[in-house]
Parts: sequence; structure tokens; C-alpha cells
Amino acid sequence: MWQRIYSVSLVALAVLAVTTSTAKGQLLGNLSTASVEEVGAKKVGGYLGLTGDYVSLTGQFRYGVASSFDLGVKAAYVDFSDGGGSSAAFNADAKIQLLDVYLEDPVDLALGPDLTYFRAQDVSHWYFGGYVILSKEFTLDNGRPLSPYTRLGVRMHRIESSVGEQDEFDLGFAGGLEYGFTGYAQAYGEVVIEDTGSGMYFGVQYQLP
Repeated sequence: MWQRIYSVSLVALAVLAVTTSTAKGQLLGNLSTASVEEVGAKKVGGYLGLTGDYVSLTGQFRYGVASSFDLGVKAAYVDFSDGGGSSAAFNADAKIQLLDVYLEDPVDLALGPDLTYFRAQDVSHWYFGGYVILSKEFTLDNGRPLSPYTRLGVRMHRIESSVGEQDEFDLGFAGGLEYGFTGYAQAYGEVVIEDTGSGMYFGVQYQLP
């Protein structure tokens, strides 16, 4: 049964990949389920992002601060197409888990604040907002965990340049799969969809000792 769910999910990700164009509001992807890291646990990850407007290489660090609460930071190198040059991008988020399957809840559910910054062509972009993540872990026939997840984010996008400032409202959706191929490492595939377009992210995460 779970093998069929796994196959259908991969096909869905592949179909969405064909529509890739742009997703600047979620420039560094989501790349996390609703489950938080255990207290004191540390996780690192590396990811490749592909859209019609840019290619990104992203690193992530997450740390379990307290029960049902962790923090994450991301940094990325972004290469824009069509003469847009390149830029560094940074993100920070906090995740508060409200529902937990290990506490006999039907799904994992988390929410939190989110901040992203990057600068390109002498224009600064700030994204301030929040998000909700829903996920559920399944066990495949081979004993490995597979966790589909979705995220809905809302944010204010502030654009700062030499001619002034401009504020916009952005709404973004992310959906993906986390596959645990060892007890300490997971692979990710993710689609990000916004009103400006979509993007694909792939990568791996590793639990530090």
C-alpha cells in the first residue's frame, strides 16, 4: 500500500516540476516537516533549487531548543538568469509543534514565524511572515519512513531601492516528501508554488551526533 503512495507522490512531484518558473518569496525552500528536532538535537542539510529565474545552493541548520520547539537558519548562493547576477540569501524561522503523532494525534502540525532577506541588482528584498506545516509519517514495506508534508506561508514583501520602498503581500505553498534512507539521514524532494510561479528543491539532511 505504502509503496503505491510513494510511487504516486513521486509522479506528482515530477509533473509539477514541468511547470517550474519562479518562486522568489520562498527563495530557500521549506525543506522541513512539521516534526521538530528533539531538545539539543542538531541537523544540517544541503539542497539544490531549480526554477526558471534562478538556481540556488542552500545550506540549513536546525536545533531543538525545547519540547515542541526548534529553530532553523538557511544560507544560499543564488544565481539569477537573464543577466540578474548572483546573490547571497538568508532565512531564519522558528517552529512550534502543536500536534504530534507520537502523542496519538492523527497528524503532525506546526506553525511559526519566518524571515528571509536577499539583495540583487542594488535592490533589497525582505520577507516577513508566518507559516503552517502539516505532515504525516508512513512506514514503507522496506521499513523506511516516508513523510509527505505541505506548508502554507503568508508574508509581507518589502522592496527597498534607491528610488524608495514598496510593500507587497505574498502567499506561498510548498509540498514535498522526506524519505529516511538511514536512521540519521533523510532525502528531500519539494515543490514550491506561488502567485509568481513555482520551483523544485532537492537535497539531503543529516542528524549530527
